[in-house]
Amino acid sequence: MDKLPVLLKKLNFTQYEAQVLETLIKYHILSAHELHKYSGVPQPKIYETMVRLQQKSFIDIIPKGRKKLFMIKPREHIQEKLLNYTKQVQETGINSIKIIEKIYNSEEAEEIPFIGIAGREKIQEYLYMLIDTAKSSVISFFPISHFDQKIISIINQRKDKLNITLVFQDESVIEIQKQLPNVEFRILKSPAFTLIKEMFGKIESFLQPNQVNSYGFQILKNIVFNLEEIFGLIVIDDRKSFFKIPIPIDLPMAIFSTSPEVVQFHSTGIEEILASSVLIKNKSI
Repeated sequence: MDKLPVLLKKLNFTQYEAQVLETLIKYHILSAHELHKYSGVPQPKIYETMVRLQQKSFIDIIPKGRKKLFMIKPREHIQEKLLNYTKQVQETGINSIKIIEKIYNSEEAEEIPFIGIAGREKIQEYLYMLIDTAKSSVISFFPISHFDQKIISIINQRKDKLNITLVFQDESVIEIQKQLPNVEFRILKSPAFTLIKEMFGKIESFLQPNQVNSYGFQILKNIVFNLEEIFGLIVIDDRKSFFKIPIPIDLPMAIFSTSPEVVQFHSTGIEEILASSVLIKNKSI
């Protein structure tokens, strides 16, 4: 079970407030020196902490000559105050959820030419957000490695409210498909990435060794032979697009955009990918 200071911090008490409140509950009435001794709160911080707790109506400050004593309020009073705090936190959370829902459902989205995203973790976060906030449709041609359990869970939660189409390179997605019944899965009619590699290999065979070993050619080769993992495209609601840029470095890069020109360009690309794909049945159904 959590200790009282840990729980009090979750109700927006400071660490020092939580420590001295727990101490006063144990000892009922203490001087500043005693509070410092038993709570571990630095002596210079005692008085300002106790003033805040008095303002919150958890303690009384009692003058005693030049000194002051600090006394905890009665048990029933403390319990009632904490219950009220809990209700306030709950109400704040509920109101926050309502506001968040209103913002997500707003059609007045500011146009974003593009935002650059670097790193696999950030790309995953954007994928989660885009699928979770989609209003009508998700069309994806993205590497299978990005479809972790969190994305699968989000899709399963949203699939009844969205038209979701997932396009992949080949039938290696069967295991994921089993976890996503009633989601449209498609694969490319021909192994495009494999054909590109074969074509590139033929080109390479005609080149001189110094050309093959050149820096530029090696970069191009790196792109071609890793295209399945470094290329990806998703269009959301015909209003947002997310493009994983095929660059030959270990740090994956992507751009997110709501600009009509960029989204239209990516929508055309995703339509061509759809036209080059075929529907595959879920073998688990």
